[in-house]
Amino acid sequence: MAFEHLCGQVMTDSNGTIYIISDNFSVIYPGDAHPDVYEWADISAVKIDKSSITVTTGKQTYHIPDRAFTGRTQFTAAKTLILSQVSDKETVCDVSVEVLPDKRFYSNYDIPDSAVFAKGEYNPKEIRSSVLSLVLGKMGRLLWCIGILACVATAIIFQMYIGFAQDTWWYLSIGTFFCAVGAVVLTYLVMVLIAKIKYSGLIRSCADNDETITFAVCPAGVSAAEESVYSPHEIIRFGMNDNYIETSSMFIVTRGNAPLVWIPKSLFDTAALDRIEQYLALGTQDKYCLLYTSPSPRDRG
Repeated sequence: MAFEHLCGQVMTDSNGTIYIISDNFSVIYPGDAHPDVYEWADISAVKIDKSSITVTTGKQTYHIPDRAFTGRTQFTAAKTLILSQVSDKETVCDVSVEVLPDKRFYSNYDIPDSAVFAKGEYNPKEIRSSVLSLVLGKMGRLLWCIGILACVATAIIFQMYIGFAQDTWWYLSIGTFFCAVGAVVLTYLVMVLIAKIKYSGLIRSCADNDETITFAVCPAGVSAAEESVYSPHEIIRFGMNDNYIETSSMFIVTRGNAPLVWIPKSLFDTAALDRIEQYLALGTQDKYCLLYTSPSPRDRG
């Protein structure tokens, strides 16, 4: 189990009910000498939103409100402990969307000193631009197809209602051009709207997260965790379905075509960026690397 270095967390709500998250999940009611104690295998469902946690057993549901936590650091520790404990269980997890990877993906691994490290925070503007790059990269060919189809459709309509003649080819060229451009622009705007809707929760979580993040990248895997819970003994190992995408501001490790880890380039110097690219290429060497945007500043240099 990952994150074994974390201490158990004790929370008390306004009613005096005590919740203990450690190797077990315990609930102590005021004046009750016999606490409810559950093995994590007995937990059927967990729901974690931005500031509260709900734990469900077969018969009982316990809600730990935001005011029961002493601060963001304790909430992060409690969330991390729960997700690491249920990572190998059949527990149903409902976790709010956030820019950091799910703690269930981590496993024990001693990160070598040769890894690339950095600390910092996510920039919402960089996340937003990278999200748009993801959408355009996946649907870029669609823009070309729509442009070509618009040209063909315009030519067919022109032939049906006006006909081709030597003195009309100029109007056909202009009409075809503007119809194609209009169709492409409209599709582009739709893609932008799709990106904003699909990744709105992720972008909001980036803006709301003011915790310092520790990043580590090595040939075996990658880590991006809050400084309060980070340990050099946990990592997300590269898997069979992993790829990586490079945008002008991010390295994005994907798993099953979904973003898994976001690595901001702005936190690293040129030499470190080159090493990160080497490690990602090595870790995903049986896959492929997609560049969805123009070359990065260091490539242009």
